[in-house]
Amino acid sequence: AGAGGGADAGAGSELPPGQLAVYFSNNRIIDGNVWTRFAGDAGAAGVSLGITLNYEALINFSELNSGTGRIVLSRAESDVIWTKVREVSSVSYQDCLEMRIPFEALEYQSGDDVYFTVVLADEQSGSVTSLAPSGGPVHVKVPQITAGKLVMTMTDPIGDDIGPGSYTYPTNALFTPGVFDLVKTEIYDDQDDLTFKIYIYGELNNLWDSPIGLSLQTIDLYFDVDGVPNSGEIKALGGRRAVFDSGAAWEYAVWVEGWHQKIFAADGSEVKAAVRVSTDPITKSISISVPKQAIGYAGGRLGFMVLIMGQEGFPSGDSLRVREVMEQAAEWRFGGGIQGSYDPNIIDMLVPEGTRQEAILGAYDPAQARFATLPMIYIELP
Repeated sequence: AGAGGGADAGAGSELPPGQLAVYFSNNRIIDGNVWTRFAGDAGAAGVSLGITLNYEALINFSELNSGTGRIVLSRAESDVIWTKVREVSSVSYQDCLEMRIPFEALEYQSGDDVYFTVVLADEQSGSVTSLAPSGGPVHVKVPQITAGKLVMTMTDPIGDDIGPGSYTYPTNALFTPGVFDLVKTEIYDDQDDLTFKIYIYGELNNLWDSPIGLSLQTIDLYFDVDGVPNSGEIKALGGRRAVFDSGAAWEYAVWVEGWHQKIFAADGSEVKAAVRVSTDPITKSISISVPKQAIGYAGGRLGFMVLIMGQEGFPSGDSLRVREVMEQAAEWRFGGGIQGSYDPNIIDMLVPEGTRQEAILGAYDPAQARFATLPMIYIELP
């Protein structure tokens, strides 16, 4: 972490004698240690950090103060055995300690989970004096490399995660500001897939430990592949409470949430194809890769739409697992809606240029039994 250059103790600053080690856990590696190399209280063989330890990055403060600082990388073998594998000179100190270690040096790959803990030890006795964080390891992800050529970028206004203009978040503290606020969508095109990289404004936290790192949000992608008016389905998926314009009906819809990732055809049948999803809490993005063959797309004009809803594990009625909007916000329900079933359960959407989300999502009318009508965004690809 950090962008340190070569070894540098910094002007007029010195660290007290000691050693600092960062211990990394990598699920790809079978061999690992339970114990650090440093002794614990009463001369114990080592200190357990509560995770399997696979790599150690060790810095000696005396070396760093003398201008010869280095990071010694060691790999876990067994018990408390650590075998040196290489040295890295990218470490510096000036008010704070910075080090830079290539992901590949720790055998991490794109999208991997990274768990690490920092340990401070006495240089003479080799005993642990402190560790951080004290409550357990830090968890981050290796940034995901998106395959394909970037063919489109669209931004969406910050702060419009209010549906038709009146919606408020559920009152539970888990729903922190901006977690449903779509701010940018990128489309990548490679030979086999279209990848939609969707950025949100709030933190992307996997609070309920879903397998793909996505807990609170549900994302829909809709595709008008043939471009033929009145061809396809106009109703959005169950519980969204919206329809598409008849001239922009969809042939395929992709449903993504933490525990379900599926493709549906216009007749409601499920398409047997894998939707690959990865999340990156650092960039606060969700990447959804859709096989072109699965949606019958071979290039040319394509209509699409991106919708953001709240994920609901205990849905009511015909809702396909989306959180409902009520008149008043409650612990697990959005507020700002109306009585009845015509106000959309859509919190944010990718808005076509020259239009306003509030006007689109607010155009429902219970008296006329009319749902909000959604547009498509059309692009031309090779």
